[in-house]
Amino acid sequence: MVLTQFIIVIDSTMMNVSITALVKDLNTDIGTIQAIIASYTLIMASLLLLGARMGDVFGRRKAFVSALIVYTVGTTIAALSVTPVMLFFGWSVLEGIGAAVMLPLTLAIINVEYSGKHKALAFGAWGSMAAAGAAFGPILGGFFTTYLSWRYAFGMEAIIAVALLAMTPMLSESKSIMKAKELDLTGAAVSAAGLFTIIFAVLNGDNWGWFYAKEGAISVGGLSLVPILIVAGILCIFAFAKWERRVKDKGEIPLLDPDMFKKRIFSIVNVVDMLESIVLSGILFIIPVFLQTVVGSNAFETGLALLPMTIMVFIFSIGAARLGSYLSPKYIIMAGIVVTLVSTLYMRGIFGLNIQEKDLMGGLTLFGVGIGLMMSQLVNVAISTHGRKKSTESSGVVNTFEQFGSSLGTALIGAIVFTVAFAGITSGIIDSGLAPEDMTPDEVADGLSEWMNELKTGDPPEINDTETAEKIVDKALADGMGAAMDTMSIMLAAMLVIMFAMPVVEKVGERKVEGEEATLLASVAKGKVKERREARKEGEQDEDDGPEIDAD
Repeated sequence: MVLTQFIIVIDSTMMNVSITALVKDLNTDIGTIQAIIASYTLIMASLLLLGARMGDVFGRRKAFVSALIVYTVGTTIAALSVTPVMLFFGWSVLEGIGAAVMLPLTLAIINVEYSGKHKALAFGAWGSMAAAGAAFGPILGGFFTTYLSWRYAFGMEAIIAVALLAMTPMLSESKSIMKAKELDLTGAAVSAAGLFTIIFAVLNGDNWGWFYAKEGAISVGGLSLVPILIVAGILCIFAFAKWERRVKDKGEIPLLDPDMFKKRIFSIVNVVDMLESIVLSGILFIIPVFLQTVVGSNAFETGLALLPMTIMVFIFSIGAARLGSYLSPKYIIMAGIVVTLVSTLYMRGIFGLNIQEKDLMGGLTLFGVGIGLMMSQLVNVAISTHGRKKSTESSGVVNTFEQFGSSLGTALIGAIVFTVAFAGITSGIIDSGLAPEDMTPDEVADGLSEWMNELKTGDPPEINDTETAEKIVDKALADGMGAAMDTMSIMLAAMLVIMFAMPVVEKVGERKVEGEEATLLASVAKGKVKERREARKEGEQDEDDGPEIDAD
């Protein structure tokens, strides 16, 4: 399951360093390749809730194997692509659909296959692979593109996918608990439309303008499409919630049981998990961009600079699982938030033109410790809240929140850095008198925008005083990165406040279940233990049932 998580995550990161090679090899333009990259995230995130239900319809193993086959075919087509359309179909469509089914099933399978401390360790490994995949993606993509070909990156995924197919017989099968005709397709369409619209708008914020439309972009009375689409997406989500309540009240099976959010702990950990994904994806976006465009690091060196963070995430995700034997997940998560907050506060003041990779080591190491403490605990508590019977449904919700957070973090944190830095450079040039007298402020801004969009492939527009220009850029970069760190610090502080409302949940050891030894994940919420079991009509214990966390 951790290998599945790994290949899905690197799929979202390794091609970002290969855009130039893709444009050249496929005889296309940057906009087309960027659209293909964005489409993978959009398709996967939009179909996660429906994908999670596939395990309930066909059984977990059968659904996982089917999705893995689709994913393998997709990555093979991507590796052999000779046109942008072929790459889009193989990568964005087939891999996106396969990932939408596999990702929630990985959590559901872990929740069923493991129990007690072993489950916590498995969730820790799963969480660490998310960060490892995001960090190693640029390294692998940069290595293959530089020394071989970007096609080898997809080929590597295909090999791993085939290896996973060979191991799937080891997974236990679950019985189908619903029929295909019972699928809530209307709810699936409305939820997909809402998530797609919001994420699509956020991903295009820089191109269209976050509020007022940029020149050349479609506008409605001067207003950008971004806020309009976001509002439309939110309305779709509200409509989805009302529809799901209606479906359940009619006695049918909803795509997402609205009563799941009545458990306070489930709502809290999903919101905190989403904010954590925003912060993590923000760091994984702005640090590589800064290192490559300012420090001059190549893709391979950038990946190496992120290694201290990756290693700490891996170590502390696993370690936090063991720590859960002594402390409540609530306190471990809160400790992780505090450590991560300290790291963002520390890093806000170190950015500038003269920074080197080594200067980031301390902050990124501390950041990795905090994220590692949070990751496994958040997922473990969220998936365990409703027991094994709803594990696939819970997994779909968890992954939807995470993917939404990841998409939002990349776009939002990146936009903050660019906007603040760009404004600082523009005003600095104008105020210092560096710009030629015949250039208007708008012309200076347009020239700088074009230069920055090209990732500094040429000289800055008509600026000759290098010393003054460097001071302006140094301050603007420090302000931009500082603003991003401040934004993430505010989010982490909000997470800490939210966590105070989470009930205390403690791990309990081994218990007897109807005369048989079994390791169960039970909970202590406000000092009380409640274990729920559902029996079959014949008196046997339902194999899908599991203890729930009694925390409202």
